[in-house]
Amino acid sequence: MRAETPASTARRLGGYVLSLGSAEILGRGLSFVAIIVVARVLGPESFGRFALAQAIVLYLAALGDGGLTLWTQREIVRRPAELSRLIAQTLVAQVLLALAAMAVLAVIALTAPIPGNTAVLLLAAAPTALAQALSTVYALQALEWMRAAAVVKVVTQLVAAALAITLALLTGDAVVVIMTMWSGLLAGAVLALAILRRRAGLRAHLPRLAHVRTTLRAGLPILGAIALVHYSQLMDTLVLGMLRGSHETGVYAAAARLMVVAAVVAMVLANAVYPEMVRRYGVSAAELGVFSGRLLALTLRGSLVAAAVTAALAPVIIDVLYDARFAASADILRVLALLMPVLCVNSIGTQVLMAAGLRRRLLAGVGIGAAMASVAIPLATLAFGGVGTAVALVGAMTTQCVAFSWLARGPVTTGWARSLGREIALGLLPFAAILALATSTVAHPAVAVLLALAIAGGVEAARGCPTVALLMPRLKGGRRC
Repeated sequence: MRAETPASTARRLGGYVLSLGSAEILGRGLSFVAIIVVARVLGPESFGRFALAQAIVLYLAALGDGGLTLWTQREIVRRPAELSRLIAQTLVAQVLLALAAMAVLAVIALTAPIPGNTAVLLLAAAPTALAQALSTVYALQALEWMRAAAVVKVVTQLVAAALAITLALLTGDAVVVIMTMWSGLLAGAVLALAILRRRAGLRAHLPRLAHVRTTLRAGLPILGAIALVHYSQLMDTLVLGMLRGSHETGVYAAAARLMVVAAVVAMVLANAVYPEMVRRYGVSAAELGVFSGRLLALTLRGSLVAAAVTAALAPVIIDVLYDARFAASADILRVLALLMPVLCVNSIGTQVLMAAGLRRRLLAGVGIGAAMASVAIPLATLAFGGVGTAVALVGAMTTQCVAFSWLARGPVTTGWARSLGREIALGLLPFAAILALATSTVAHPAVAVLLALAIAGGVEAARGCPTVALLMPRLKGGRRC
């Protein structure tokens, strides 16, 4: 690849973010509408069981990844000529892991003391593990075919959302609706393979068993990290369902599902910049450190303001999207709004450690977050219900952010300390201001939102508009990051 100027690199990566971001906004928007419809049709009690089954299935389905998606993506960036062999090895390994995950789901459904018809929901959603293992969208992203990846993501969400809405309205049956989890994934998997075959000349390749074993071993540290990440992020619903019942789980899940926005932003950011991170590390560790430091600064400026606005408008959002049965979800949403900056920092930290080949440090950082979640979430849930669960989850993920920063210390985190400390300190100003106003019985939520935006704009202007300078390098007068 020919040498690029900072401006051209910014434009290229900005195009990637725009392509994937647009696809996620459209696709997740459809999924978001589907969740609202399903929640309204099922009600808190039935939706709580639905959410509990989803959490269990998504956790075990994630294990079918085997830690190989990120590993294979990194290897394709480094060795694009071996695309067919790398994809074949990964597909076989992930399918084997997915079959094992489906077997575990069957055992849980048949033997575990889970409430209501949750066991039937688990069996109906079990093929999600296999459908997810067949997805090769990671190869499109590694090849930096972001528009093609965006199309696949939209098709995946469109199929799943359309079926979920239709079946929910026609049948009102949670078992039928939950089967749409894997239908969209299958459609996306077929489309991704077709694109790779046509554009990259992907060929059928039967890998040797020894190569599959080697691939599985390479993904083990990442698999451990994935297991712990999903454990930390999904155990809130699991613990709440076990300790507080289906109704409170449904109220919590209504707010938690809205935070899919934070997960989508973090995912888009990670998918767009990961190939660039691998290349930067190929130049030097310090080059990756400078790049990731600027990315952190930009991400924190936007995500902290977005969190503040979400917290201010939480009661309005819940009132518009749901009904009076979900009123208690507003307080939970205010707390979970902090996941926006937290998940973005976690995503960047994960990709930096992966790009640098520091898989064991990644596993250690996620382990610290999971340990914190294991202790804090059950205690907080017992004491304070859904709000306590939300506080404990945010605390555990924040602990993981700090762990990543410490474990990645050295050249690959050049400038991190300054970015994290300064951006968080300045970003918390509008958040604290809107929380004070939003909890007041006098102030209208719109006032808190305007104050948050005014403070954020004032801070940006006082610093010489560094965000504008970073996003639009041709403009003169702004200070960079």
